[in-house]
Amino acid sequence: MSNYKDTYELYQSTFDEVHASDELIQRIKNKNTKHIKKKRIKHISTVAACLAAVIIITVIIDSFSVKGNSFVLKANAAEIGGESFVEIAKVAPVSGETGSIIEGDKRTQIYNCVIPFAIKCDGRNIKSIKYTVENAVFLFPYTSYLSGYREKHPNEAIASDKITEKTESNNKIESYIEKDKQYSSYTVSFDDQINTEFKDYTEMQSFPIQLLTRISSDENISQEAENAYEDIFSMSPKTETEKGKSLSDEEYINEFMNDIKIIYNEMYSKVMITAEVNYEDGSSDTATLRFSCINADQQNGITIGARIDSLK
Repeated sequence: MSNYKDTYELYQSTFDEVHASDELIQRIKNKNTKHIKKKRIKHISTVAACLAAVIIITVIIDSFSVKGNSFVLKANAAEIGGESFVEIAKVAPVSGETGSIIEGDKRTQIYNCVIPFAIKCDGRNIKSIKYTVENAVFLFPYTSYLSGYREKHPNEAIASDKITEKTESNNKIESYIEKDKQYSSYTVSFDDQINTEFKDYTEMQSFPIQLLTRISSDENISQEAENAYEDIFSMSPKTETEKGKSLSDEEYINEFMNDIKIIYNEMYSKVMITAEVNYEDGSSDTATLRFSCINADQQNGITIGARIDSLK
């Protein structure tokens, strides 16, 4: 048989790879050439199957032992991913500013809202994360309008001081809370990130990175949002002795909170934040965050959620 040597070496090398038992190896080595020729296809297919299994197992093991770059964005320990919005913040309806501008017969209603930007990046080999916002601005209250509270919240103040490379916004939002120190981006090192796992509502509101955004009734908004504005103005609460709705009227409160949800959803749907994750080897990944008002009621206030819109 002309290919006996090659076949024999194939058997030998295959046994070396799959580590068959000594007994099985010896039994096959003792087969004569004629028997090997007859059984060649059967034995090769069996050994090949064993070898394939070894290769598959090796690949699986290697896939779990890979130590490459990776990242995931989280809010209060929950991973932000998939189609659903993950809760990142709860705020009271008064956590911001409302007002009206009246010009002749035209009334323009304005809502400003401030929420904690409580998002953390986790993963492997991460050096720093840069966040850039559109249609909103970042605020750092402990170096700005809440600087007098640094002693009351020392950990938050220290964490705020570790945030670097702040870029001042060119599109500032008119606000009584903060008029000047508004930023479009900032960078934080992986090790200096701030804990986002909150024990209570107070911890969330004292977070050292805040997000300020704004909506006006005269902007290019959806018909649903326009209707919500009209509802709020038309059913302004009255005293018990006047005709109309009162703040003790449960139906009015429910209608009001539903309209607030619509308006806040319209406001946050325009906000986009890009997270640029920079690794130790100089490479980077980016993710785009989108936001939504996922709930508004008396008990929980306004709940804002985020999800990943795209990855690069």
